[in-house]
Amino acid sequence: MVWRVCSGCCRVSSSVPFLHFYDGFRTSHEIQKIEVIDYDDMATLFNWDAYWAFKKRAINPERPDTRGTAQNPDIYFQSREACNKYYTATPGIVAMYMEKVSKLTGRTYNLFDYVGDPRADRVIVAMGSGCEAIEETVNAMNGQGEIILRTHQEDQWVVVEIEDNGPGIPDEFQSRIFDPFFTTKSPGEGTGLGLSITYGLVKKLGGDIRVHSTIGQGTAFTITFPTKSATDEEE
Repeated sequence: MVWRVCSGCCRVSSSVPFLHFYDGFRTSHEIQKIEVIDYDDMATLFNWDAYWAFKKRAINPERPDTRGTAQNPDIYFQSREACNKYYTATPGIVAMYMEKVSKLTGRTYNLFDYVGDPRADRVIVAMGSGCEAIEETVNAMNGQGEIILRTHQEDQWVVVEIEDNGPGIPDEFQSRIFDPFFTTKSPGEGTGLGLSITYGLVKKLGGDIRVHSTIGQGTAFTITFPTKSATDEEE
C-alpha cells in the first residue's frame, strides 16, 4: 500500500509514467497484517496543482489541438531531448515522497539501501523480495567467506552455478533440502519453502537443479535451463 501511494504521487508530480507492481508469487502464501493508510492522510501527500494541470492537458473537444503529427528524425530527436528534464528531476521527487511517507508511517524508505562492508569491491544490485535472502546471506557471510556465481552455455542448456565456501551441508540433509517445509532452522526463523519453491519453478521450466556439498569446504548448486531454441524444437 505504501508503494502504491508513493508511486501515484510521484507519477502526478513528475509527469513521468510509473509502473507499480508487487511480488505476488513470493508473498501470496504469507499472512501479513496490513497497516492501512487513511485516505485523509493520503490526500495530504497528493499534489493537487499538478493533478489539475494534468487534467487540463487531456484531450478535450472544447480545447482542440493537434497531436501525433508526422515528424522528421531531427524534430523527433528534439522532442525526446525536451523531456529529459522530467526524468532528471524524477529521483529527487521520489526521494521527497519517500521521506513524506516515512514521516507518515514511521517506517524508513529510501531510493536504495546498502547492506554489507562499506569497502566491498563486489556488490549486488537487486530489487523485490530477493533482497531479503541477499541481506541474510550478506549478514551471515560478511567477512567470513564468499559466494561465487557463474553462468555459461553448454549446447542447448544455460547453466547457472552458485558456490560458497561455507560450513557445508551434512550428507543426511542433502537428499531432503528440496522437500517442502524441511528446515534445520529454529522455529520461527524459516518456513522450509524457499528451496522447495525454487525446485518447482526450475522443473516447471524444463530445467534441473543439483546440489553438491562437503562439510568444511562449502556448497555448490548447479541449475540448468533449456534455451529457447531447445524448447522450440520440442514443441
